[in-house]
Amino acid sequence: IVLTNIQNQQRNRYMALIDTGCTRCIINQRLVESLQIQTETLPIPMKFEQVDGSLLGGQPATLVTAPVQLEIGTHWEKLRFIVIPDMREDMILDLAWLDRWKP
Repeated sequence: IVLTNIQNQQRNRYMALIDTGCTRCIINQRLVESLQIQTETLPIPMKFEQVDGSLLGGQPATLVTAPVQLEIGTHWEKLRFIVIPDMREDMILDLAWLDRWKP
């Protein structure tokens, strides 16, 4: 997947996981910093619990990205991601994304 920061046109190729158990599209904070993507504070922090009950990233998410451009092959769209402080994956696309695009 190629992500592009719309504000400064920085772009790079990343790996994404599609997770049918995830309720939001989420992104690793490391990528947000690398692409210098602007963020906004969420009105209410969001908790993402893993199967073992622990919090993904170790704490509630408090930031959402400005829109970024996501490209997969010839498909592209603008998305906002919830920022997770520390996770293994670059980004996770949620069930709603899968239902909408059926890749």
